[in-house]
Amino acid sequence: MADPKIMGVVGPAFSGESAAALPLFDQGQVTIVSPSATRTNLSQRGWSTFHRLIGNDASQGPAAARYIDTVLRARKAFVIDDTGAYGRGLADEVAATLSGKVVQRAAVPPRQVDFSSVVSQIRSAGADVVFYGGYYSSGGALLKAMRDAGLTATFVGGDGVKDAGFIRAAGVRAAEGAVITCACLPPERASRDFPAHYRAGFGKDAGTYSAEAYDAASIFLAGFEADRTTRRDMEAFVDAYAQDGVTGRLQFTPQGELVDSAIVVWAYRVTDGTVVADSEIPRT
Repeated sequence: MADPKIMGVVGPAFSGESAAALPLFDQGQVTIVSPSATRTNLSQRGWSTFHRLIGNDASQGPAAARYIDTVLRARKAFVIDDTGAYGRGLADEVAATLSGKVVQRAAVPPRQVDFSSVVSQIRSAGADVVFYGGYYSSGGALLKAMRDAGLTATFVGGDGVKDAGFIRAAGVRAAEGAVITCACLPPERASRDFPAHYRAGFGKDAGTYSAEAYDAASIFLAGFEADRTTRRDMEAFVDAYAQDGVTGRLQFTPQGELVDSAIVVWAYRVTDGTVVADSEIPRT
């Protein structure tokens, strides 16, 4: 952070790397706006330069649980996490909200390749829904193992699973019908013709967090246009920012969270080998 020309950072992307890097950014008074780091306590550690343009796990987890309860009508939910900062935090939120419907919890480290034990536990528990908190590669491998073993429980994953790599790891047939939640706007629903402009500029459709990252960059660009040329001034500008972006209202609480009215959580489903938007999950 010794280079004074570095005025801000769009990112970090993940919760674990955010927890490691944010103390350094804060020490250097470098403002960060993450489009995707969701671990709840990132905003609770007193880092004045932290902001994010996505609902945290305390928003996504309960919403995922409501979808499991009211849409999937689960009777017995089995909750798994990958032991990481993001995966465990999200799984904790889901389990707390589902409460008595959780028949068992388990942990599957990210590099684990033998899922026979946890698959056996899912079978013994009689679960009709499996929630996985973690990332797409291991989530896909877990789902493949479940389907190979004949388990038909609905698979639900968080935003870390929302990647084409999940379908590749599981296989198209096994991935069909899987549910993925994300506190992100479907990119095709972004305003100001963002989807068309993105395709024209990059030759492909916008992906998960593309619109949120665009909004994060736009905030910094607005700061430069307003002649904010020091890190302290940029931080004050971002703290006070209150404008509409392509994803919705861009405005932060004193802790760097999106204001509550701007937070949305969507459910997606895997259909014919593609992750497609299903519905916005109601707040209650």
